[in-house]
Formats: sequence, structure tokens, C-alpha cells
Amino acid sequence: MPVDLAGPLRDVRLEARRLPELLEHEVESRENIVNVKVWQPDGTLTWTLLEPERIGTQYPLGGNLLGAIETGEADGHLEDLRVVPVDVVKRYFGQFVPAKISVTTLGGKAGVFFDTSVWSPLDLLGLYRLVGPEQVVYASDYPYGQQPASLLIALRTARLAQLDDDEVRGVLAGNANRIAAGKPPLEPTAPKGIDTFQQPMTFARIHQYLSMATPLLWTRQQDRIGVLGLALNACDDRSNGHREELEQIRELLTTAQQMWLTLPEGGDERDRMAHTRATFRLIHLADIVAVTTPA
Repeated sequence: MPVDLAGPLRDVRLEARRLPELLEHEVESRENIVNVKVWQPDGTLTWTLLEPERIGTQYPLGGNLLGAIETGEADGHLEDLRVVPVDVVKRYFGQFVPAKISVTTLGGKAGVFFDTSVWSPLDLLGLYRLVGPEQVVYASDYPYGQQPASLLIALRTARLAQLDDDEVRGVLAGNANRIAAGKPPLEPTAPKGIDTFQQPMTFARIHQYLSMATPLLWTRQQDRIGVLGLALNACDDRSNGHREELEQIRELLTTAQQMWLTLPEGGDERDRMAHTRATFRLIHLADIVAVTTPA
């Protein structure tokens, strides 16, 4: 029989195999859904869109959980959230279902924040063109918050997105300080990012080669293709006023290349991972400089 998911479910029996189908339809049809949870009366989590590893866990009955079970009403609303997951994709029952919470939908909403937890500078540049700088907070969480890459990517993308000094300070500390102090959020201003990304051809080549190097490194393969060598060769290209950046990239990649060649095949796994991560961090720094050097 048809099931209306708009309100509490009372005395409705559902086959487990039908649950993903019903919830997928609900998520697709409602852009303000962040998460869906199905509870048993004893506090056991039967199903959830996010963190499926918690399914089957029994939680103490009390507070918001007890109220939600007794009334069937949700205990959280979009306007209550300080941080909202963006483009959440979780695997469940063998399918991928996106939660339709887009940056575009939440851009301009005071009290909704996005942090800089990304590997690619292009992701941050894409964010700045959709939300005002008052909605962005600096990420210091592991593994994205490791220095100096975390600070470098935040600063260089902010400058490339044309943020002024006060807005950069807000991203790095001011916005987070207001949250910590319990102050009301600032009303977001218009996004200041760039719609069209341009970069010098030399740096585009370097970025391409480094994008090829990263999966090789993380899958524990040697650089038999020679992509770091190609990136180093590109550093000899015409600088067009960016010789300092090219020399920074050359120094980083020369060291990374030497470290990659000495990557241990065996031995202690922790030492190997530390060696791999240190090599990656050098490549990552070089790529940040390559992507954020303006045309």
C-alpha cells in the first residue's frame, strides 16, 4: 500500500527491502533533508542515511531521542544546523543516494558555514564563487589541517578569489571566533569568487602531471612513467613573470622525487606510511602553488 513519509509512521509494516526505495524517493523530492533515521521503540537505530555503521546500535532513551520516538517528530531542523554536509553520498543497500543539500541552496544563509577541508585548490575556488566569505571557516582538522599546506591553500585561494584583508582574517579566525564566543553570525555578503578559472600554460602542465603522480604514490607504485620528471621539465618553460613560483615548485618536486625513489618496499608499515605522506605533502604543496598562480 502507498506510504506517506511526510509525517510520523504509525502501525505501518514495511519490508526491509522497500525501505531504501521509499527513502531515496523522499530524499530526491525534498531538498531540505539532511539525514533520515528509523528507530525502534527501544532506541535501536534500524536505518540511517548517514553513518550506516551505526545501524543496529541501541541508544539510551531520553531527551530528543525519546521525544522523537514518542511523537514521531524530527528533533532537528535545517535552520538549527551550524555545519551542513555538502553533497553527502553514502552507500547503503548496494546503492549510492545523494542527499540534495547543495552549496547553492545554503549560500547566503547566516549561521551556515563551510570549512576549507579539501585537498584541491579548485574545490575552494568553486566554493568562494557560491558563498560569501562570512560563511567560510578555516579547517585545522586532520588530515586536511596539516601545515603548511592547510594555511597555504586557504591563503592562496582566498587571494585568488579576490577576498580583501578583513575577509581573509575572517576566514582564518574571525568567523570561527564568533561561533566559539556564541556571537550571532554575520549576514553573508555576495560571493566574491571567480566564475572562469585561468592559469598560465606552464602551471597547467605542472598541475596535470602532479594529478597523475598522486594516485601512483598512494597505490604504492614507483614513478615509472616519470610524471615528476615531466613536471620538473615544465619548470624550465617560460616564466612570464612567475619565476619565483616555478623555482619553489622545482625545489619541492626535486626533494619529492628523491624521496619517492627511496620509498621502502618493506619494513615497518608505520615508517612506510610516514615516508609516503611526507612525499605526498611536498607534491601537494607544489600543486597548490601551480593551481593558484594567476594568469
